[in-house]
Amino acid sequence: MAIYSLRIEKHVLGGLIKNPIIFPDVERFINEYDFYSDVHNTIFCVIRDTLLKKEKIDKVILSQKIINLGISFKDDISIGDYIENLSFTQITQKATIESAQELLKLRIR
Repeated sequence: MAIYSLRIEKHVLGGLIKNPIIFPDVERFINEYDFYSDVHNTIFCVIRDTLLKKEKIDKVILSQKIINLGISFKDDISIGDYIENLSFTQITQKATIESAQELLKLRIR
């Protein structure tokens, strides 16, 4: 049985959308395999790939990149609306890093 927290996953992603500068700190703890949700895994990968290319990240760019990949998710969620909701997360840089550390604790070894 998988152990996961969608709430923590959302906090990490929302924090990265708001504060992309802390990605190197977050990436020290987690990677895409730490996200149980396929949607969250995809969002994390696109954030990572965009930042590694030194490109700007925001909710519109992120949504468009995922749409351009042609990925569909079960329940036909609107990725634009989903990322918009994630971006409303009120989380500090420090709390984002702490959430990444919490997500790491859920990793099945």
